[in-house]
Amino acid sequence: MRTERLLLRQWKEADREPFAALNCDADVMRYFPRLITPEQSNGFIDAQTDHIATHGWGAWAVERIDSAEFIGFVGFSHPASWHPCAGEIDIGWRLDKRHWGQGYATEAASFALKTGFNSLGFKELVSFTSECNLPSIAVMIKIGMREDLQGFEHPRIDVSSQLRRHVIYRLARAAL
Repeated sequence: MRTERLLLRQWKEADREPFAALNCDADVMRYFPRLITPEQSNGFIDAQTDHIATHGWGAWAVERIDSAEFIGFVGFSHPASWHPCAGEIDIGWRLDKRHWGQGYATEAASFALKTGFNSLGFKELVSFTSECNLPSIAVMIKIGMREDLQGFEHPRIDVSSQLRRHVIYRLARAAL
């Protein structure tokens, strides 16, 4: 799937190393409770590859068209059964910091959102993050999502962490 500057695609073997590096970068992961190991990164790629092959959607690898460089992912997931947003479809993203501030997250997320509603038949999407993650909240707003005043305390983040309080943003297909 193509946007003006990006390709959203199935994962490749060559994505493993840059994705593991992205997930071990303290700046990229500052809104997560911990860094992700290379083994966990590979597990994520394997799970997404299988999900996309089976269902036609998931968290797609994102590549710049002009350079063919892997820059991160954008796409959909089902939050775990223990999660406050369980049963909904989440849209999320994570990009290498060298590609921040260029509108790539918004471009890819906007395209994915439209694909979810128009091609995949999703009725509503949610996105959630720590309330201090202002860059991701800005993307949520730019793609048309609105804050759900519910929010939540993330059950798997320590109560003393500034990352514990989360916001939820939503967008229904009917609102487009």
